[in-house]
Amino acid sequence: MSTLADTPHTAPAADLMHIERWNDPLVVARFDADTDEALMFLTPVLGPTSTLVLHRLARALNSGGPLCWTLADLAATFGVSLGQIDRTIDRLERFGYARRDGFTLAVRTTVPPLTRRHVERLPVYLAAAYAATESER
Repeated sequence: MSTLADTPHTAPAADLMHIERWNDPLVVARFDADTDEALMFLTPVLGPTSTLVLHRLARALNSGGPLCWTLADLAATFGVSLGQIDRTIDRLERFGYARRDGFTLAVRTTVPPLTRRHVERLPVYLAAAYAATESER
């Protein structure tokens, strides 16, 4: 079975976004970005598109990355426009889950604990579930 990391690209180098793992030794991981927990707890914080992009990129990186994708392919993967994928990457950067340097995008493959402000904005049932996972640690 091939993974996204195995997919060859023939686009010119300037059109490629190099995607790599962002290892931050200062961040203690709460859970992996390619898990159901990430989907459940990050969607209300980041929004659905940003959460799905983070999840998919983390899964691909955990399967063997680094990766290279054109922005057009990345956008098409999620059924969004080039402008929307650019805004999605900007949002991931604003929330500290990715950082862009030219045509390189470093992505966290682990999720740090949510801030208190973000936990307070979760729906009640998700805030309770998040608290329960914290007490298990």
